[in-house]
Amino acid sequence: MKPKRPQVLPQARALEGGWLAGWKQDRSFVTALGRGLEVLRCFSEANTELGVSEIARLAGLPQPTAWRLCHTLLSLGYLATVPDSDKLRVGNAVLALGHSALPAAAAEDAVRPQLQRVADRFHAAVGLADRDRLSMMYLLRCRARPHLVMTSMRVGTRLALYKAGIGWAYVAGMTEAEREPLFQRIRERVGREWPETSKHLLAAIHQYAGQGFVTNCGVLAPGINTAAVPVRLAGGAHLALNCTGPEDLLTPTRLAREIGPELVALADKLGTLFPPHAQAV
Repeated sequence: MKPKRPQVLPQARALEGGWLAGWKQDRSFVTALGRGLEVLRCFSEANTELGVSEIARLAGLPQPTAWRLCHTLLSLGYLATVPDSDKLRVGNAVLALGHSALPAAAAEDAVRPQLQRVADRFHAAVGLADRDRLSMMYLLRCRARPHLVMTSMRVGTRLALYKAGIGWAYVAGMTEAEREPLFQRIRERVGREWPETSKHLLAAIHQYAGQGFVTNCGVLAPGINTAAVPVRLAGGAHLALNCTGPEDLLTPTRLAREIGPELVALADKLGTLFPPHAQAV
């Protein structure tokens, strides 16, 4: 079943007012392609099936435009129809792209055991993540055996960059020039919460400068503590690495004396294992 052709919604937010606004003056930027990719980004772990009207709202597109883009993506296999429904889901063509975007198999095979070793040592969860706009997305994640902590998070899970310790570490690893446009985007997202949010971010940058790692105790989730570090890669880009667990196991003292320094040493090793990596924008 193909998606129903929608009616026009005049109140649909123009795409140029959303995330892609920064590309508006770039004459080499293909707006139609950007819009199509924005459609695919509407799908997530929380939104696995969407109707065209929902896609138009989430992507900030006029409904006729959203319908044409969905039709094109359906034809190419990047979207698929949900049986007995007018909703759509991600197609197998996207899965093939996602697989190719994961770290090289050899690098992943070398990295995973090292993350697992630290997770088992501290009875915690250890993850490696990259920035995706204002989120950090897990590329790899290992949990202590037996799996007792943070079981809801896995590869592909996104955390708010400005609340999570792994996001603070990523920001701490950026240059001041790189942070400026990112901070502007965060300020626009959080609104009145910016003074508190910026306080946490600036404190993390200061902590990283002094200790080489950052800590986050209960800010992302009550009762959950984290230590995190940036992982510098060839070419100047970086990822971020964290160790997360219950506050009774990962106390602030243990984060500072044991876990933080362990992550710093691990980050130095991991940075040499991955191929050159494009910096997130």
